[in-house]
Amino acid sequence: MSSINNRRQLIIPRWVHIIRFVMTQSVFQIDPRFSIVALVAIGTTGLFVLSTAPAMSVLLGYLLLLYSLNRGGIRTFGRHILRSVPILALILLLNAILVPGEPLVSVGGRELLTVEGFGAGLFFSLRFLVLYLTAMVFLELTPPVEFARGLYTMLRPASAKLANRAAFYGFLILSFLPLFADEFERIRIAQSFRGAEFKGGILRRVLAVRLLVVPLILSAIHRSEQVAAVVELRGVRDRIGLGLSTTRPTTFDFVFSLVTAAVILAAVLVVDRGTA
Repeated sequence: MSSINNRRQLIIPRWVHIIRFVMTQSVFQIDPRFSIVALVAIGTTGLFVLSTAPAMSVLLGYLLLLYSLNRGGIRTFGRHILRSVPILALILLLNAILVPGEPLVSVGGRELLTVEGFGAGLFFSLRFLVLYLTAMVFLELTPPVEFARGLYTMLRPASAKLANRAAFYGFLILSFLPLFADEFERIRIAQSFRGAEFKGGILRRVLAVRLLVVPLILSAIHRSEQVAAVVELRGVRDRIGLGLSTTRPTTFDFVFSLVTAAVILAAVLVVDRGTA
């Protein structure tokens, strides 16, 4: 059996192993200052500037590339998208029903869905995906310590006190996200053992949300009180910058910024204006 497995491994081309490595390993590290500025620019462009679906698709493709290179994103991204399918379907359906225009589907002489509404729903679905994937890429490229370092380095020339506060609160926000996810899962399992059911129709799921939200809020308040006590006792809030070492940007950081700026300009000037 081992010889058969060895033969199979030998048959697989080398480029397949390279693709597997790229899709499962983080292949680049970006200075947090550059990643913060680049991803804020992408999110702002997708939220306030772009007005067409093709332009939004350009940003979405670039974000998917970043996520794939850094985390192994195709499969992981697919799981995230599956979780967002109900929201995307709701956005698409509401726009197709509420936006007036040329009938796409008619029932009994009355228009049910419109072409313009379907296009608007597609655009807002793409915008939702761009913002969602921007947040995902941001969390992957900037871990809590890196995010705090980036904020501290950018704000230190203006005010050392402001830089310390921003780095401290930024570190806390990103550090609490996985804690909340773990706490949510523990509460869900505990409520399931108590007889709560989270499957079934939409109404049952909505009513079951309170069984998760209330314990989660109480747990968050308890954790925040513990963290506040530790922070006050150790005086961490105004001294966090002392433990953050600054790094010099590399050539790759500048290349990443130039590529991101080129993608944004192409989406705004070429695709968006060309299809508007």
